[in-house]
Amino acid sequence: MDTLTETGLISVIGILVAFALKCCSQIEQSRCTTINCWGVKCEREVFSEKHLERLNEELESEREKV
Repeated sequence: MDTLTETGLISVIGILVAFALKCCSQIEQSRCTTINCWGVKCEREVFSEKHLERLNEELESEREKV
């Protein structure tokens, strides 16, 4: 088995971080009030549709700036 190079390690870490960020984004936009995943339970207040629309507009404007 080949050893993992520095570039490979950085790539794997980047993929894991991107996956975690995408999961957090999906949870944030979820309409669920109770989330129970892998033994971790979270009760939360759901964002209103207006708030989510404003977040999406801010994300789009940030993407256009880049």
